[in-house]
Amino acid sequence: MKPPLIALLFVLDFLKVLLLSIFAGLKILFKQVFIRKRKNISEQLALVTGGGNGLGREICLKLAQEGCNLAVVDLDYEAAKVTADKAKMYGVDATPYQIDVSDFMAVEKLRKMVNADMGPVDILINNAGVNFTGPIVEEHPLKIQKFMDINLMAYFWTTRVFLPHMIKRKHGHIVGVSSIAAYFPNPNVATYTTSKFGIRGFMEALNHDLYIQGHESYIKTTCAFPYYISTTKSLEERVRTICKYRYTVTPETTAEHIVEGIVYNYETIMIPPIASVLFYINCPRFFQKIYLDVMFKFNSGEKWHIDNDLW
Repeated sequence: MKPPLIALLFVLDFLKVLLLSIFAGLKILFKQVFIRKRKNISEQLALVTGGGNGLGREICLKLAQEGCNLAVVDLDYEAAKVTADKAKMYGVDATPYQIDVSDFMAVEKLRKMVNADMGPVDILINNAGVNFTGPIVEEHPLKIQKFMDINLMAYFWTTRVFLPHMIKRKHGHIVGVSSIAAYFPNPNVATYTTSKFGIRGFMEALNHDLYIQGHESYIKTTCAFPYYISTTKSLEERVRTICKYRYTVTPETTAEHIVEGIVYNYETIMIPPIASVLFYINCPRFFQKIYLDVMFKFNSGEKWHIDNDLW
């Protein structure tokens, strides 16, 4: 193909993307203002990782108020049991499970146990994670590896295990809890920031996969990007020491935003909402999807797969 023709086709594709983007933006604005539908998640089963304490517990309790049954997953069984007992006060079923979500085989075992005890999972909330601060050159490699296994790889394992069954049932919602650090990295938290960037990339790629594969209409994704969460007094005091504006959000407020995102099928949630300015610096996802439709040919039925020699 001659260069002038390539240039012409590029310009035409650019104009097509521009026009479709304007149309999509107006369509989404109209839906947000006039057709804001709230879905009913009562009696659905939500599995929450890291549900024993902090944000995970508050998410469980907010879901219980919506009528969701709960599989509360945590490495600390006693903490998970406390959360489950609190959730039961809202009249829902709640069962604690002690699982290391960084272990793929353990997650597969978890799916079988939950399915036998409570039925198939409707809502998967990947929340488990640990804090990690300090210069990367000062940390032990094995500690960094374990951190990434918990904060990032666990998202792969739970999604890999539960998503096929959601696709089979044509019903599901997957939630990832990232961090504002995925848009605005802070100093001395390179490992933590990398894990949160990874979650952001994973959730966006998953959303695109579901879109291209034709599952987006019945399997939804939501990724939350909270600011510093005051899960412990020591963390809140540390934030107030190192941050100029000394601002934190509570686990309760964060959980409210996340559950709101689930019932309204929001793909991205910035917490607090003012942080959305960071999101709009980047390309909104509905523009990315238009780009996918115009520039790629996945919808032709051709499978896109690159093999490797790792195994």
